[in-house]
Amino acid sequence: MTPTSSAGAGAQNPPVTDPTGEPMNPHSDPSAPPPRTLLPKILARYPLAQNALVAIPALAAAGPYASLRPGSSGFPYLYRVLWVLLAVVAVPLFFTRPVRARLLPRLFTLFVAWWAIWTPITLLWSPAVDVGQTQILASTASLVGAWVVLITTRGAARSLHLLRLGFVIAVAMNVAVVLWEWLGGEHLVVIAGIQEWYYSAYLVAGTFTNPNGLSNFLIVAVAVLTAQLLRERATARPRRAGADAVEGIEFTGAVGSGPSGKKPTLHPGAPRRATGRGSSKRAVARGSRPRVVALVLALACCVVVIGLTGSRGGMIASSVVLLGGALWCLPGQIRAAVPIALVLLAASGPLLAQTDYEKVRPSTASAGMPGPSSVRHRDNLTRDQVQADLLAADRLRVDLSRSGLRSFADAPLQGHGAGAAITTLEQDPQYGPDLDPALRRIINLHNTFLEVAVNYGVIGLAPIILVLGGILTTVLRPGPLGLRCRRRVELC
Repeated sequence: MTPTSSAGAGAQNPPVTDPTGEPMNPHSDPSAPPPRTLLPKILARYPLAQNALVAIPALAAAGPYASLRPGSSGFPYLYRVLWVLLAVVAVPLFFTRPVRARLLPRLFTLFVAWWAIWTPITLLWSPAVDVGQTQILASTASLVGAWVVLITTRGAARSLHLLRLGFVIAVAMNVAVVLWEWLGGEHLVVIAGIQEWYYSAYLVAGTFTNPNGLSNFLIVAVAVLTAQLLRERATARPRRAGADAVEGIEFTGAVGSGPSGKKPTLHPGAPRRATGRGSSKRAVARGSRPRVVALVLALACCVVVIGLTGSRGGMIASSVVLLGGALWCLPGQIRAAVPIALVLLAASGPLLAQTDYEKVRPSTASAGMPGPSSVRHRDNLTRDQVQADLLAADRLRVDLSRSGLRSFADAPLQGHGAGAAITTLEQDPQYGPDLDPALRRIINLHNTFLEVAVNYGVIGLAPIILVLGGILTTVLRPGPLGLRCRRRVELC
């Protein structure tokens, strides 16, 4: 073959890229040693960073129990330490062309950068600087950690699989702790000496410090498990094969075989597709009945435990997620058993909330429960007393929201400053005017979006809405079935 023909054939092949995904100079000497830079060495550690994703959900759920000093606050939790280590790979990985070209990484990066710039500025006019500083540090650390995880996954199927596996481990860990709480009537947060138990003795908190924290985590777990359940049953669709094949291609730029017949190079951390007749013979194949049944049982455990936390918001949110998963099945070819199971699970939550199943305990655990005279826990109340408490809680939330809206109207653009929501509530003359000042409950607004609007104004709230809108636009964008399914799974 002549040099001219070789050049002509090579022109049709995909461009040669370096480990960062950038095209290499075709006239450079391929035998020359690579430049001595840290970037290739850092990216060579990506498989290790990718495998570490499985530990993040479990360490985050463990909270103070997985810390450099377990049971104490003010010390780094291990999942934060892991985020810092992953950032060493995530930061250079973001600047590779295939990662930074994706919509969600770019959008979320701009949001985190803007949040880190704008929120400290609002301290200049905040009436509660100390509270604002604490809130800024906590929120920025959480956003940076989420950014590190997002970039490290790079949208690869294997990364998402590891994250889902981590959530399953975290759910199993909390279910085990809840079972111990239910059988023994004790609470891990009390045994560890982290704080006293300020809630009903019948409620549970798992590895979290309060029941609402466990409920919030399980809402996310329900979304993750529902997405995996839909993915399991959607594997039977023929058009899924192409989308799944693309997910495993290296992030260095090769997306398919060229006319010359060269195979795309897979990154060391990317999943290699099994070939051969015997490769599909696994102990439990993806999409098989045992896996589907296991996911349904895991979702049922989440629903029951959310009920044990006593969180009505958690019960409503989990039911919405499950019903959304059932509706997601309608335009596809997923078997009817999956949406039926999701609808039944969504309906079981509110039904369980109307019962007293959380009080059905073994005699050894029930013996330590407070009696009807308990004022602190307000346990063993009559139905009328329970309904009165619920109505009072609903009225309180309505009053909090109204006060927050009034505060937002006073400073809609720049907000009142970081940490100002509780101060503005306390200074609101229309909040509980008929109550004795000692009886007015000065607490957070119980509405994250409204509290962000009060503290940081439209300037701080708009980027959050933009990121959520970008995600919905990507998920709901019309397109071929295979590509649309891939986008949905990536974002789940």
